[in-house]
Amino acid sequence: MKPILAMCLAAATAAHAQEFTRGIGVYPGDPKEYAGPASRLDASTYRNLALRRPAFHSSAYDYNLTAQLVTDGIRATGLPRWLAVATSDHGPLPKNQRESLFDGNWVTSVELKGPRAWVAFEIGGGDAAPEVDRVDVDGSLEGPFPENQIWTCTVLASDDGRSWRPVGRVSGVARPSGEIRPSVGLTTPVRSRHFRLELDTGRAGRWRVGDLALSSKGTPVRVAGPWHFTSAWMAASSGGITMDVWKILFATANEQKRQSRGHGARFTAS
Repeated sequence: MKPILAMCLAAATAAHAQEFTRGIGVYPGDPKEYAGPASRLDASTYRNLALRRPAFHSSAYDYNLTAQLVTDGIRATGLPRWLAVATSDHGPLPKNQRESLFDGNWVTSVELKGPRAWVAFEIGGGDAAPEVDRVDVDGSLEGPFPENQIWTCTVLASDDGRSWRPVGRVSGVARPSGEIRPSVGLTTPVRSRHFRLELDTGRAGRWRVGDLALSSKGTPVRVAGPWHFTSAWMAASSGGITMDVWKILFATANEQKRQSRGHGARFTAS
């Protein structure tokens, strides 16, 4: 029994004293023969190992808040600015259509149908909601026949996306060509996160909204694109108009459509 224990003890001692190679297929294998650089712990110097390294994301909320901003070395402490848009016909717009109404190009438009239609948008993130005192719209209205059509454009504001208050209204007549350019001056400057643009013509029609321009004291208020840079990544599921807010907006649109057909009273979220 004693010889066996002695042999086991000797084997354990030899195994403990054995030097391992640098790895299979790594030359030279003996660590003593390697003369190249080696990693060591540096307790006095801090180095960001992720700085300017490639970064990949599973999703991004828009084309500005992407993954490479995580490793660019810029430290951001505030929330980035983001935009969410929904319409009465299409619901929340996807990423590739969300900023089409705010890009300054009337060609990238949104089409809406019915005597009453709306566009709602949320200005999220940032330090605070920007001040707005005017909303300019570039669009058109087509009726069932090529004739003049009376229209009304109303701007509503909300702090939570549920309780809305009218802040400006303007009316006009669309000629047979269809072009309309409402310029809605707000009754007082507004700092709200949520806005809704309601279009009303009283009869069947097809609306095209090509551009929405916000301004304050004659200065453009940019809410889309890289105008407010923040070095941050934001997932596609973050931010945006919440499902509860969208349900309320959609319910309002359905009730207005029913009222226009003579079924029941008109419902307005307040």
